[in-house]
Amino acid sequence: MSAYRETTVWPVIVVAFGDRVFGVDPATGEARWEHETESTGAELFLLVTPTEIFVAARRGLTCLRYPTGEVVWSAESRAYGRPSMVLEGDRLLVGRGGEVECYTRSGQFLWHNPFKGKGAGPVALATPSSAAQADQSG
Repeated sequence: MSAYRETTVWPVIVVAFGDRVFGVDPATGEARWEHETESTGAELFLLVTPTEIFVAARRGLTCLRYPTGEVVWSAESRAYGRPSMVLEGDRLLVGRGGEVECYTRSGQFLWHNPFKGKGAGPVALATPSSAAQADQSG
């Protein structure tokens, strides 16, 4: 007889708040590693794959190696605000403040659309296989 729901135990649970990201041991709850972003008081958005942790802060973007937390690459955003992200194949889309940027999964900047004259605010992003909503803070 198979179980209704199988549970996968990952090497670490990724936790983020303020300007920090932690790798937490799922068995003990203790932090194995800690990464401090360059955005003080940041509103962080996480996107985790089996090999990467993408961290978008109000102004920056960082890729950490999963599960070790080692920094792979980082970039400064052209936009400012509460972030949202989706990963579609090799394309990482990041929305902030009414603007959207596109990077390769390896951190190469591809394009930026400021939607000039269209307003600003949290950005909802969607592709046929993924969606993200950055709600207002507060």
